Amino acid sequence: MAFDHHDGNAVVEAIRLSFRSANTVDTANHPFLKLFREYPQITIISGLNDFLFEVSRSSPRDIDTILHVARHAEADESLPTVHWASSRPTATFRAVFVVDFSDKMRGYLEEPSDQPAFLAASLLSGRSIGLNVMSSPDIVGVITDSLKLSEVFEWSGEIASTGVAGACLQLLGGYSGLPSYLQNTPGKVLEALKRLNVSKEDEPLLQFTIANLENPQRRDLTSEEILAETSSAGWKFWNGA
Repeated sequence: MAFDHHDGNAVVEAIRLSFRSANTVDTANHPFLKLFREYPQITIISGLNDFLFEVSRSSPRDIDTILHVARHAEADESLPTVHWASSRPTATFRAVFVVDFSDKMRGYLEEPSDQPAFLAASLLSGRSIGLNVMSSPDIVGVITDSLKLSEVFEWSGEIASTGVAGACLQLLGGYSGLPSYLQNTPGKVLEALKRLNVSKEDEPLLQFTIANLENPQRRDLTSEEILAETSSAGWKFWNGA
């Protein structure tokens, strides 16, 4: 595939095409990996992250599919290295991916006032934690702030309700990957959830999340399961997915 790997739009389009043609291909032989082997550039790794955030908004049910490929790429030692900087001439795919993904995720999760972007990023964040693709203190901080377990952000009103909704999506998709001080004390998280007040629209999501965490057989839900089951509970993801 010939394209200008310095053109961000061309890069993302090439990545889109690699996923469109991969319905029956196993992860180890995914076209994206072939694309990266042909063009081992930071722009390809950054483009995959841009594509992930795009899909989280346009087709959130497909988040897991792309994260599985990203996880494989992170662990695949046969992939070529990239020139990151003069001090990092042979950076691994994982090293670049994690830093770029974390930086972009931090930007989306800092402000719940942009509800569509915040909820999409929250769902993506939860599944990236659940699938062991990425986690960071900043992301965990957004969860604890939303649950009023810390006071870095002081959101109120509709913004606070959106913050809680985002935390619920992250808990549903990535509870197993949370730090031990939260994961090993589910009562702390449950008590926080039960104290919170949210909008009428977000109440079904809050109650579903509480019920899910109270279930002794709880497990991380896939992006498709989260969307389907919260919809059945009466909550609507921002784009109706």
